[in-house]
Amino acid sequence: QWGSVREVDINRAVVAALVPKIEAQGWKALLVPATVPPDLRADAFIAVHADASSDTSRRGWKLAPPWRSSPASKALAAAIGASCSSVPALVEDSDGITVNMRGYFAFNDRRFQHAISPYTPAVIIELGFISNPTDRAMLTTNPGLFADLILQGLQSYFRRRSRSQTADLRPMQLPWVEAGTHPRRCPAPPARGAHDPATP
Repeated sequence: QWGSVREVDINRAVVAALVPKIEAQGWKALLVPATVPPDLRADAFIAVHADASSDTSRRGWKLAPPWRSSPASKALAAAIGASCSSVPALVEDSDGITVNMRGYFAFNDRRFQHAISPYTPAVIIELGFISNPTDRAMLTTNPGLFADLILQGLQSYFRRRSRSQTADLRPMQLPWVEAGTHPRRCPAPPARGAHDPATP
């Protein structure tokens, strides 16, 4: 919150503008609470947020896929990022992507029950800084602009891939080291009853 401006109100306004635009494409929009349904599967998952900083000169949007991104998540992030970059009035806070964004709880099915399936393409987007006067004015007066940009990113993403590209949904497998042992490869993520979409 910044003064009387609350992040939650901005997020809701953008999503309220976005949902009918998504449905007009013939797609289904599912709004989920902070308590994400366990192992949620979708063609795309977008966590919409706004940022704030004690440095009121700081501004700009940023987005990130999960740490262990699938090719599909990377493509989704690239498509929405390209859409946001198309508006000269918006700037990118490209150096502002944090560990908490990449490790957002909804992405982390290894640590949290209420997380999406690791096979769901996902991004988190911070639309701008409510602490910055320029960003705040756009966020509070023109939520439809941000809804349009997200929609354009989704359209671009879906034009370039199909549901048959299941191999692109597999998250990256990274090596890890356990204290006192030799390195070993991280096993495939437990899917809590779900199966790898790339296998029958």
